[in-house]
Amino acid sequence: MLNQTDASQIAKKLKAEIKPGRKHDLVVFRHGGVRLGQFGISRSSKQQSHDYIPRQLYITAKQCREFLDCSLSLDAYLEILAWKGLLPPSR
Repeated sequence: MLNQTDASQIAKKLKAEIKPGRKHDLVVFRHGGVRLGQFGISRSSKQQSHDYIPRQLYITAKQCREFLDCSLSLDAYLEILAWKGLLPPSR
């Protein structure tokens, strides 16, 4: 189960922009100026499940855990997105 701490670490590894909100912080991941994904991080004092993050990053739960544990690099994540046709063509 992913929690708020895990979500923050994933955002940091993605070098994503974090926009503070009232109940959630919005994490926006961009690559080459193109928005590729986003997810919310709960600002609740209780640890809440953030198991929706893999779905919003277009990867499996296992790949998301590997990304969090550093066995999947940012470059490898971008390759997965390219293979799925989710990256815009490079110029």
